[in-house]
Amino acid sequence: MKFNEKLKQLRISSGFTQVEIAKKLGITDRAYQRYEYGEREPNFNILLKLSIIFNVSLDALLCREDYLKEHADNVDEF
Repeated sequence: MKFNEKLKQLRISSGFTQVEIAKKLGITDRAYQRYEYGEREPNFNILLKLSIIFNVSLDALLCREDYLKEHADNVDEF
C-alpha cells in the first residue's frame, strides 16, 4: 500500500472528512487533498501530527512493512 492510500484509509476508518483533518493540521483542505491524491508528501511535522490524530506509529503511517516487502532484495544495501 502507498502512503496516500494508507492516509485515505485511516481518515475514512476514523470517520473524519478531509476538511476536518486539514483543520486539525492547520492547512488548507486542498493541501490535504494533495496528500491523499499522491500529488505531494507532507513534511515531518505534518507526519507527526497525522500519526497522533490517527493513533498510529510513523512506521504504520508510512507503510514501512509494505516497503520492506517490496524492496526485500535491496534491504541489505540500507
